Amino acid sequence: MKRTKNTSSFTNYTLVNDTIQLRLNFNTEIYIKDDVKLRLVKNIIERMNLSELKKVYSSFGRKPTVNPVTMLQIIIFCYSEGIFSSR
Repeated sequence: MKRTKNTSSFTNYTLVNDTIQLRLNFNTEIYIKDDVKLRLVKNIIERMNLSELKKVYSSFGRKPTVNPVTMLQIIIFCYSEGIFSSR
């Protein structure tokens, strides 16, 4: 599989086997207002002592796809919204 980065400054893509794969950068700080429940949950969890949670994840081997603290934030927010499926 051959990967090359684009050289144009106005397009954000990677060429993979002559196929263009777009890269999207999401900055949630722009789109989510300060006074919504999502920010409240995020701020509460960021202030918690999560050292026991972080100890479970080893620095050896494969890195988790999602940061465990971020995953906890997602799960707790979804539970607060009545969403219990984690699929």
